[in-house]
Amino acid sequence: MNEAARIYALDGEELSVSISRISELTSIPRETVRRKLIGMRRKGWVEQDENGRWKFVMDGNQSVAAKEVKPLETRSLTRMMNLVDAINKQLKCN
Repeated sequence: MNEAARIYALDGEELSVSISRISELTSIPRETVRRKLIGMRRKGWVEQDENGRWKFVMDGNQSVAAKEVKPLETRSLTRMMNLVDAINKQLKCN
């Protein structure tokens, strides 16, 4: 079992987890966790196994969710760097 699986008490190679366990780890109400997981399932990011446990849908060694969120992360970092640059330019002018 890998380190993340040991720390979070997840099962097996695919690292599946129950709604109850997610709720316990995050202090997010179970119903909220359930709704969010259903939304993520609609996006194709997670799937539920026959035991009702949830796992990320993988594309090779990376989750589908991570691949889809990566462009947003890159865009956000670019915007933040542009903001820092603009602030620095403004400070130099004053």
